[in-house]
Amino acid sequence: MNRVCRYNTFALSLFIISALLCLWLACASHAAEEKWPGVDGTVVEKYAGEHGRPAKPNVIELEGDALLFAFLIAGTVGGFVMGYYWREMTMRKRDGGTDAV
Repeated sequence: MNRVCRYNTFALSLFIISALLCLWLACASHAAEEKWPGVDGTVVEKYAGEHGRPAKPNVIELEGDALLFAFLIAGTVGGFVMGYYWREMTMRKRDGGTDAV
């Protein structure tokens, strides 16, 4: 095994261990007693009730701040995709060459 292959194996192992640790922490905290209610329960429902409009159920039912986490992940993935294709989006082809927009 050469040096690069050992590095890749170590990096992959570290990534898998980190992912499993994060998954375990997420499951453990989700199973724990809910001490911190989500934004929907503390803010949205409170102000909706004050203004006479009952809160509607979410389209995707996630407890606590899991919906915010889902939006965070979607935004992160969207940011990486946007960054990856940034040059193609900001450059236009003109007479066989490329010029900045």
